[in-house]
Amino acid sequence: MTFSDIIGQGGFLAVFGMGIVVGYLFSMVFGPVAKERASAAGRDVNAPALASAESIPQPVNAGENKNVVAAITAAVNEYRKNNN
Repeated sequence: MTFSDIIGQGGFLAVFGMGIVVGYLFSMVFGPVAKERASAAGRDVNAPALASAESIPQPVNAGENKNVVAAITAAVNEYRKNNN
């Protein structure tokens, strides 16, 4: 094997390796875009994109459920006492 053969083989391996890396990075950047487009094709066009404000459950005021808050507090204190 001559010096020019070794340099040629090294150049080929360098270009091949860089091609693998570029292909991987390309799939990491454009793969999610392609996946989103493919999944968007199966969606219902007439379906609402976001839930309306009326359909989202509102949080319960803690002052209205004092017994629930007391029970949770007691359970947390008991857990901390037994596991520390």
